[in-house]
Amino acid sequence: MNEAQKQEYIAYLMSRKSSSRHNYHKECLKVLEQFRHQFPNRNPKVILHVCCVVCACWPLDFLHENGCEVTVYYSNSNIWPKQEYDLRLAELKRYLHERWHDEIPLVEDSYDYDTYEKTVLKNRGTDPEGWKSCFGCYAYRIASAAAYGEAHGFDFVSSVLTFSRQKDSEKINEIGMQVTSGRSIRWLVSDFKKADGARKSEKICCQWDLYRQDYCGCRYSYDERHPQK
Repeated sequence: MNEAQKQEYIAYLMSRKSSSRHNYHKECLKVLEQFRHQFPNRNPKVILHVCCVVCACWPLDFLHENGCEVTVYYSNSNIWPKQEYDLRLAELKRYLHERWHDEIPLVEDSYDYDTYEKTVLKNRGTDPEGWKSCFGCYAYRIASAAAYGEAHGFDFVSSVLTFSRQKDSEKINEIGMQVTSGRSIRWLVSDFKKADGARKSEKICCQWDLYRQDYCGCRYSYDERHPQK
């Protein structure tokens, strides 16, 4: 990054520290309660973008406990290399089969890392994690989930990205609301790490012996974690 970009990034970090943050966990519960009052005879249909089973296992329990009909949407062209993408998908399928007995549908988006890299990461290879390359990545995948959900009559779209402690849930929810603005599908706000979500996920991961990757997904995060490979 050049000096101006560094200052912009620092200003963003400072604004996040000083801003009054929403409690998106409570807001999510409120939205679902309002839906039940408005439509007492049916459950909300949620298309849930999932990046990996570790981030998904607790949100699936949470949404199920709150009466949602969930379809998992695996849209992750950001993951590099392809073998890692396939491994995360296989582990997700195993969990949905063993834990949920295939009662939760899974939709797999097409995988195209080259297009993703040209579209999202162009000229952003030096961004630190959690900056504009990541924002573009969130929007790219959420937009795909929203388009699918809207075309297939879902009430809400959401993402398990808000589960990660390394990601800014405030920003992810902002992006989700921007992506769904003007659409018939609504963004379901969330902060899946709240209400002891991290501990609950850890328990599920141990119970089902789930694979836990050591980097986010893209080539840059892989290289940062594995500099000698």
